Amino acid sequence: MTRLILSIILRQFVVIADISNFMSYYLTMDIGSRLKEIRKEHGLSQSAFATSIGVTQDSISLWERNKRIPEIAHIIKICNKYNVSADFILGIEKINKS
Repeated sequence: MTRLILSIILRQFVVIADISNFMSYYLTMDIGSRLKEIRKEHGLSQSAFATSIGVTQDSISLWERNKRIPEIAHIIKICNKYNVSADFILGIEKINKS
């Protein structure tokens, strides 16, 4: 009985880990391209975009290449300054142009 319970618990952890890894990859993969899209739509260089939200050009480069994920505070700054939703940046909805 104990082995059965342990087996069930272990399977649940494996499933949760697989879902977590998939979501992490999916979100990371999309964030970089969406940030680059926002930056290019506003005709900005990585350096100008970085300055506008208070980060370094290196940070923008890492984000766009999906090497790092921006902190939530930076996502909020981008949303407010460039009139996009966090849902768009995170890949939950398409850009809302108005």
